[in-house]
Amino acid sequence: YFGTELGSFLIYPAQARSSCADYDLRLRPWYIEAAMPEPKDIVLIVDTSGSMVNNQRLSMAKQAASVVIDTLTGEDFATIVSFSSSSLALGCGTSSSGKLRRGTPKAKKEFNAFINAM
Repeated sequence: YFGTELGSFLIYPAQARSSCADYDLRLRPWYIEAAMPEPKDIVLIVDTSGSMVNNQRLSMAKQAASVVIDTLTGEDFATIVSFSSSSLALGCGTSSSGKLRRGTPKAKKEFNAFINAM
């Protein structure tokens, strides 16, 4: 494999693909670790108010949040807060409410479930 910071990508020996639409090398672990070698602390804040329904803004915000969650590694920490007339943090009502959580596969599933429920 060969990948550059500009997005060029080469596989040798080559593999036939009918479409590259489902492959984004920017989401590959080796690319993420090379592009962002330092651990990240991320707080995603998503507006879920009524105005976000217009022009599918909420669905685009949820999709963008999921992409950010998918780039987390085990060294990163994150949490999600949604707000409308009041705020709701991931894990609300538990001891982990509002705390940054390590980007483990289990936590990523919980992050995405929270995003989908918004």
